[in-house]
Amino acid sequence: AKMSKFNDWLARLEHDIYGLPKSALNVLLSIPPPIAYELVAAKVARAYLEGAERDIHEKDFYYLTNVSKAFHVLATTQPGWQIVECADEGGRLLSESHISDMVWVCVRDLVMPDVMRSNFMCLV
Repeated sequence: AKMSKFNDWLARLEHDIYGLPKSALNVLLSIPPPIAYELVAAKVARAYLEGAERDIHEKDFYYLTNVSKAFHVLATTQPGWQIVECADEGGRLLSESHISDMVWVCVRDLVMPDVMRSNFMCLV
């Protein structure tokens, strides 16, 4: 209930007050927190961190886990969301091309209607 009230407030703020357009689709790239935590360690140095490996949010695994849970609740309870699982059942990160293909399946109807898609396929 608390999260729902927050989401309603945020939607009013974004769309009614600030006039931001509503998104046609939100795609959640779901990466299990342990993998996300490891990926942060592999990032190149970022000047704003002044030599640190992680920012204040990235170093808190509990926080990362809770953010992941919150986005999953949002994506499964709000309209206009698709979830792309970026790891296999064994917990291994999928390849960039595999993830890209799954994202394309989510967005292709928005960016390429049926008529365009059939013409595009003839050109390829």
